[in-house]
Amino acid sequence: KDTLKRSASDSIRFVVNPNLNETRPLIVFIQGSGNQPIIFSDQEECFSLVESIIPKDFLRKYNIALISKPGVPICAPFENASKVWASNRGDYEIFCKNAYLDYYVSSTLQVIDFLRSQSFVDNSRIFLLGHSEGGIVAAKLAAKFPEKISKLVFMASSIFDRQNQTIANFRKMTNLRIIEPQIAQLKIDSVYKSYEYLKEYVMNKEKYFKEGDLNYYLYRYAYSFNYDPALNYLLRFNKPIFVVYGSLDNHAYELDMLPLLFSRANNNNLSLKCYPSYDHHFFELKYNKLGELIQQEYKANTVFEDIEVWLISE
Repeated sequence: KDTLKRSASDSIRFVVNPNLNETRPLIVFIQGSGNQPIIFSDQEECFSLVESIIPKDFLRKYNIALISKPGVPICAPFENASKVWASNRGDYEIFCKNAYLDYYVSSTLQVIDFLRSQSFVDNSRIFLLGHSEGGIVAAKLAAKFPEKISKLVFMASSIFDRQNQTIANFRKMTNLRIIEPQIAQLKIDSVYKSYEYLKEYVMNKEKYFKEGDLNYYLYRYAYSFNYDPALNYLLRFNKPIFVVYGSLDNHAYELDMLPLLFSRANNNNLSLKCYPSYDHHFFELKYNKLGELIQQEYKANTVFEDIEVWLISE
C-alpha cells in the first residue's frame, strides 16, 4: 500500500527476485525517465527490464528490486508497450500526477522499508543504483535516509539541473560549427527565460492552469528535477559513492567535475570511473574519420562488473 496518501494509485508495485532460503544483499535499481513497463511479454515469453540491464550473476548473488512507474502496467507487450497503456487516460493521469522527484523518493523508500522487514534481505547491505533520472532520486533518498543505505551507485546522471546540459550542448554545437554563435546565444537566452517561466507556472498553479489540466503536472515534473539538483545530496551522503558514466554521454559531461567538487568539500567517499567512447546507455560507439558511426556494442556488463567489484570492497 502507498502510504504517501497523495497518490491517485493505492499501491506501489515492484518486482524482486528473492531466494527465500537465503539472506542476500539488496540492490534497488532506480530506472531513468520514461514510462515503460518493467516486464515485457514477447510472444510466449516474458522478461523483465532488470534482466535486460543487469548481468545474470547479479541475479544469483543479490536480491534486486525494480519499481514500476505509477499508473504504468507492470507487464505489457514488447512492441508499442507505451502506446498500449497510454491509451487509457486514467492510467496516464495517475502517471502524470505522481511523476516528480519527491514522489519517486517516497515510493522507493516505502519499498526499501518493506523489503527490510523480509528475512531474505541483509539489512546491513542495501545498495542503491540509480541510472540517469534515477540517479537523482537515489542521491536524494540516500542523503535523507543514510542509515538505511550502505552504498550508492550514481550512473550516467546529472549533478546540476538539466538545463546545464542543454546550454553546454548549444556551446558544443557552436564550437563544431553546426550553428552560428549568435543563434546559439539566442537559444541559450530562451533557456534562461523558460527556466523562469517554469518556476512561475509551478508556484502559481491556480493562475495558469484549470482544474484537471495535466500540463501542470508536466511542469511540476520538470521543476522537481531542475530546481533540486543531485549535487547537494551527493555531498551530504557520507557513505561510499561510485559514479560511472560514458565520455560520449551528452547528459554527463558535468560529472568530470565531481572529484574537484568533492575535494573542495573535503569529502573522500567518492569513487569515479569514466568509460571512454561509451554513451548514456553504455553502448561503446566507434566512428570513422568522417565522423560517421560505424559500430556500437552494448557494454553494460563491463560497467556492472566494475560495480560489483566496488560493492564487495570495504
